[in-house]
Amino acid sequence: MAPRLLTLLILVVVTLGVIEAQCDFSRSCSGITYGGSTLIANCVNQAGATVRSQIDLNTCVGNNNGQLDCSSGYFQSCAGIQYSGTTVSATCPSVSNQPIFSSRDLNSCVRNSNGNLQCC
Repeated sequence: MAPRLLTLLILVVVTLGVIEAQCDFSRSCSGITYGGSTLIANCVNQAGATVRSQIDLNTCVGNNNGQLDCSSGYFQSCAGIQYSGTTVSATCPSVSNQPIFSSRDLNSCVRNSNGNLQCC
């Protein structure tokens, strides 16, 4: 029974790693810029053409007890939002209203789907 459980756990971990890797938008997008909560980039589609794409990060990034995560709604609750490369940083309130500084690599929340930026 234990070897089956171990095999199942390994399979789950490997599968989660593959799912996470599929979200890596910056591998196929360049010219990344930001405007408010909007991410703008030039992304390659399946035909090899470059497409100008944008997404409202407020639909992909959230505040979970002061930590930025891949959900939604961070722009309304967090302050001091800054972008650097593919990283968003902000000070967000915890459930006890304590300000917490947090950063999140957007590659874990955004993917390139045939030239279109989408939430993972």
